Order: sequence, then structure tokens, then C-alpha cells
Amino acid sequence: MKLSSRGRVALLVLAKVYRILVISVNVGDPPGGLLTYDAAFENLLSGKRGYTLVGFNMPRIVLRIAHNMKLGAYGIDLSTAFVKGTRKPARLSEVIADKIFPMVDRGGVEGLSNDNEGLREVCLRAWLAVWYSLN
Repeated sequence: MKLSSRGRVALLVLAKVYRILVISVNVGDPPGGLLTYDAAFENLLSGKRGYTLVGFNMPRIVLRIAHNMKLGAYGIDLSTAFVKGTRKPARLSEVIADKIFPMVDRGGVEGLSNDNEGLREVCLRAWLAVWYSLN
């Protein structure tokens, strides 16, 4: 997810291993989510279509979707799903260092967690969440 300069959802990025879908979201004035209510899209986000959203810090993502887009969403929080205790969630840089490359630039990876980053970073974060959930 990428936020606008006003702190509202601007882009929603959905990823599979070999595909990334970038959805431009209009949450302007008045707030109300997508231009018209889209039941099929909400079913996708809520898990009713057989898909499950995954991401790091999923509670924040779900709350922003609900608040800004007025849609229900459901997902698995990868920050807490594979750790021993939920009181110390995994950071994205820890996951990359542990699963992909131990010498990773942790500061650069943590920059991917910023919702105001560019499209490339948002897409990479979505892809990393999918990759991590499958491995």
C-alpha cells in the first residue's frame, strides 16, 4: 500500500510470485473508497474468493483499507505469524537477512516499510511478503 501526501490510501498492490497488480485508489473528497461499491473486490480483500492477503504489519494495512476505502479486508500478519511470540514481531530486514541474504543492507530494507516510498519499493514489499509466506 502507498499513501498519498494526505495520508490516505493511494495505491494498493497485490502480488503473486510472478505477477504484481497495482490498483490506483480514488479516496478523495468526500471519503468513500472506490468510485462505486465493488462487492467482488471486497470479496477478494476479505478472503471470500479463496485468496488470503499477507503482509508485514497487516493490522495497519487492514485498518487503512477499512477506514479509507470503506471495504472489509482480512489478512495474515507476517510480522507475527512465524515468530515464537507476538510481543516481538519480525522486522522485514530480519526476515530478509534470515531467509535470503545475511549481508543485506538492513537500513535500506527497513526503508521499504515506509508507506510514502515509491512504486518500486511498494511493489517489492508486496512481492517479498508473498515470497516469504510461501517459503
